[in-house]
Amino acid sequence: MIGKVLGYLGMLVVAGVLAQTTVTTYYLAKIDAGLHSSLQSTTDLIQIQNTIVHKNQALQGVVLTTQEMSKRLDATLKLTQIVDMHIHSIDALNADTLTINRGLVTIGDNSGQILSKVSTNMGALAQTTQDLSHSMGQLDRLIEEDRANMDQMKAYADQMNQKTPGVTG
Repeated sequence: MIGKVLGYLGMLVVAGVLAQTTVTTYYLAKIDAGLHSSLQSTTDLIQIQNTIVHKNQALQGVVLTTQEMSKRLDATLKLTQIVDMHIHSIDALNADTLTINRGLVTIGDNSGQILSKVSTNMGALAQTTQDLSHSMGQLDRLIEEDRANMDQMKAYADQMNQKTPGVTG
């Protein structure tokens, strides 16, 4: 009986130890799952940190590129200001040219008016010259007629002088 009781008692102890081991195993399995999850989270965190570090290195490249772009933009701004200055100079020169062209148009208009007057006067001069030539032709005829008349008068005077004694011709 003692053997049986001890056998039952031993079984009970083994069952208690087995129950406690089962509970411990259950909790150890939960701890293992938690540790595995923690390990996975730590691995993910390390990957995220590596990505952040890599991106921060890329960020340094972005900063350097931005600084270089800023320098180039400054150079572009200076060149743009120079171009703007040249455009203003060209605009001023164009305004001067426009003023000169307007003056030339005025001179051209005045020259046109003067040339028109000169042309009109030349036409009048040509007409007057033709009239003068015509008048000179008439004057030549009159002179010829006067010469003929003078010759005739001389002939009459010579004739009269011949008829008058003591007058020589």
